[in-house]
Order: sequence, then C-alpha cells, then structure tokens
Amino acid sequence: MGVTFVDSKYKVNEFIEEHNPPLHLQETVHMLSSQRKITEVQTYEIDLAQDVGLKQKSNFQFTSKHTGGIDDLGYTMLDAKNYIRSKRQRSVVYGEVGCLMRYFQQQLSKNPSFYHANQIDVEEQITNVFGLMR
Repeated sequence: MGVTFVDSKYKVNEFIEEHNPPLHLQETVHMLSSQRKITEVQTYEIDLAQDVGLKQKSNFQFTSKHTGGIDDLGYTMLDAKNYIRSKRQRSVVYGEVGCLMRYFQQQLSKNPSFYHANQIDVEEQITNVFGLMR
C-alpha cells in the first residue's frame, strides 16, 4: 500500500489486496470479546445449573452441545465463570456472608489484634470461617 500526504489529508495511491491477511478467521470470530455476550435466557440456565449443583464445566459442555457447538453458544466458559463470580460478589454484599464480613471489620477496627480468616473451595464458595480475639 502506498500513501501520500496531499492537502492536509492522506491519500492511498496504491493498494494490493493480496498483501493484507484477513483480520480474523471466521471460525474464531465467536471468541472475540466484542462478539461474546451471555443472554438473559443463558443467565437463567447458568443460575438453574448452579442451583441444582451442576458443575460449571459440565453445564458449559451440556449447553454448548444443546446449541450446536461452542461456536454457536455466544460465550466462553470464562465468561460463565465471570458471570457466576460477579453474581456471587453482588449477593455477598447483602447476604449472610456480607454481614459476617462487616462484623469482622468492625471487630478489627475496635481491636487491632482481632484476627479473622476464611477458606473457600474450588468453586470459590466459603467453606470455613475463623475469627480470633486476643
């Protein structure tokens, strides 16, 4: 491609299309973040799978087969995981865990030697909570 600057504007004076590769392969366009979005119906399916105890990976595999393949799903497994994490974080603010964490923060501000810790499982759900006042 040849470009010249004429009258405060750039002008293309030579263009060879064969020298330009495709911007993105059609088979992988679905993986671009601009092309991925979890629909409202898909969020209900993800939530339902979580409620009945289906693992994220199993749910993703089932949903992708149901839609005709990963290419037709519209989101990646990471997108689903991020959706679940965001939803969980929003619920923690107002839920029981949020109250517990606020209590621990209040205790820590009253007593600097107060110690608290929590343990989370592989699906990032709290399994154990520990608080110690010295």
